[in-house]
Amino acid sequence: MAALYDSIAPEDPTGGVDGATPEDELARVQDDIAARLGTEAVTVGTDRGYVWVQVVWDDGAIQEAMDAEYGEGVVVVSSALRETD
Repeated sequence: MAALYDSIAPEDPTGGVDGATPEDELARVQDDIAARLGTEAVTVGTDRGYVWVQVVWDDGAIQEAMDAEYGEGVVVVSSALRETD
């Protein structure tokens, strides 16, 4: 029966545009975020020129803090939990 379940993929928050942050800077940011958030981060990794951070819930405050700390367009924060209509 699980084969009948097809979840809706979330929209790409980058709009499909690759980031421009150099790999060495991404690695530094990734390590810093992993150390600071610890188990509060579900996952932390780099892909397509961004550091991707998944947390249980972000109402936008974590994304704002990441933008303030590392600059806009460096870190993408996503929530494991999502609001429903």
